[in-house]
Formats: sequence, C-alpha cells, structure tokens
Amino acid sequence: MKTSKEIAIGDEIQIRQGSATAMTEKTVIVEALSAQRGNATAAQVLYSETEESEERRDYYAEQRKLANLARPDNKPNKKERRDLQRFKSNQD
Repeated sequence: MKTSKEIAIGDEIQIRQGSATAMTEKTVIVEALSAQRGNATAAQVLYSETEESEERRDYYAEQRKLANLARPDNKPNKKERRDLQRFKSNQD
C-alpha cells in the first residue's frame, strides 16, 4: 500500500519491519483511527495482527535462532587455520 493512500477501518495492511538481514513482514487489520499522531503503545491499540501473520513471524524467528546455533563459538586460532588449510589442500 502506498504511503499516500488513505486507510479506513477494516483495511488489511502489510507492514515490513526490521533490517535487511532480519526483515519481518506482518499483516494487520485496522480497528480504529486516530486524529493525531501518537507513540507506539497508542498505535498498537488501533490495529490487530492476524493469527497467520503471528505464526509466520514466530516461524521465521525460530529459523533465525536455529541458523545461529550452527555457528562455531569462536574463530579458529592460527594453528587451527593452518591445519584447515592443509586439510583443504590435501583434499584437492
């Protein structure tokens, strides 16, 4: 939806949040409108997120956590790097 488009109660809007690596998209339904701009807690009262959107965001958050578990706890030191280099060169 374009930012210049007027919204009405009952409209379904897709919102993208986050950075490029952790982008999340949520689908919300407008429940009320405010005459003036307010803070985030006031804005949360004006919409509700769909269940499908919540499930999808939870799933992707869990996938990101699992992807981080595959990383080693620390970087290899100089000796380990040399051993890896020797191992890879012997594989060719």
